[in-house]
Amino acid sequence: VPKREDARDALITKDGKTLEQLGNNAIIGTSSLRREAQMRELRPDLRFKTLRGNVPTRISRLDNGEYDAVILAMAGLKRLGLASWRVRSFGVEEMIPAAGQGALGIEARKDDDTAYLIESVHDMDAFLAVSAERAFMLKLNGSCSTPVAAHAVIAGQEMRIYGFLAREDNMKYCRDCIEGN
Repeated sequence: VPKREDARDALITKDGKTLEQLGNNAIIGTSSLRREAQMRELRPDLRFKTLRGNVPTRISRLDNGEYDAVILAMAGLKRLGLASWRVRSFGVEEMIPAAGQGALGIEARKDDDTAYLIESVHDMDAFLAVSAERAFMLKLNGSCSTPVAAHAVIAGQEMRIYGFLAREDNMKYCRDCIEGN
């Protein structure tokens, strides 16, 4: 696991509006139950519409007026050079990312001559954080269709893990944080 890219989620609007500036019943594009559940926690009045396709397609659907805003991963926007002024990133305490969001996993066979290259980019803190996030998700029987979120931050010998779980109907949720060595 190399150094992790920005794991936050981002709100993108046509005209740079913030979440607070969006009108009542604004239509938000996302296909993530996790994002939808956390957005309902922040703004219960919002409406959600499924959004699929690659990042440029999703942004063009926003620009065409199908949505008032869309939510995407900041890591993908940065990797594509699309982190512009129209993007408002959420703090990880406010909108907890998906387990492993922003991280890359690289594999090679042990007997492969290029395996040493992986070690040259391996970031132990990123590996430990992603491992803790995945353990959280697996303990809750989470999957890509479960509104579950986990994000770990390591500072020195301390790890802080933010967690979120919602019922699939998004009506009840639990959010907490734990830290330790």
